[in-house]
Amino acid sequence: MIIKGIIVDDEELGRTNLHTLINVYCPNIKIIALAEDILQAKEIIDAEKPDVVFLDINMPGGNGFDLVNSFEIDDLPIIIFVTAYDKYAIQAIKTGAFDYILKPIDVSELELCEQKLLSKLDKKQDTANEIEANDEKISIKHNKGVKLIRTRNILYIEAEGSYSIIHITTEVGEEKFVASRALRDFENILSGKHFYRVHKSFLVNVMHVEEFSVADSQVIMKNNIPIEVSRRKGISFKQFLDDHYNRFKQ
Repeated sequence: MIIKGIIVDDEELGRTNLHTLINVYCPNIKIIALAEDILQAKEIIDAEKPDVVFLDINMPGGNGFDLVNSFEIDDLPIIIFVTAYDKYAIQAIKTGAFDYILKPIDVSELELCEQKLLSKLDKKQDTANEIEANDEKISIKHNKGVKLIRTRNILYIEAEGSYSIIHITTEVGEEKFVASRALRDFENILSGKHFYRVHKSFLVNVMHVEEFSVADSQVIMKNNIPIEVSRRKGISFKQFLDDHYNRFKQ
């Protein structure tokens, strides 16, 4: 993974020294630009969208915190303060800074910072991939024609003989329709996409599970609908839920 970064420091020696150290000791970080003040830095961030900003604090024309505060939180890159002063550490933490490196720069600290960056961005990418997977669509023939449905919007699917009733959530509420496929077909299609067949008659999307009771052998969906869970599926379903949500807690 290549991490795109910029360096913001009003002192040329500070910029070039940090740039050199990163080139030598942090092979996964590519410095794409250098800035000497926060105005120049903001222009670069808006244009280049770097992953990380190595930011000095005391600079003429506005300090590093002014740059951070000029962005909406969702538009802010990862911020690593690089400064000769330790007195700003608490303020840096309050702004959500990822790291705080003191000058003169300790190479081992810089290397550790790179490893933490890689870990953070790896997890961010995993989450993005998970969201993308949740946004997949399937084409379903039903009693009104053919419908494209995002799998994440399916609450649960209910067996109705050789047909199935699809229950989905929409922006205005809920909708259901009859699909001309058996529940087993949907189980095969949606296997591995957060769906679990809890009963011979029900396939549920665990993204919409609100509560599960092993003792009562039922699951409560987010729309407050109770769904029966077969007793032989109870333990394995609980394990499926645990594995599923552990992935999101990491």
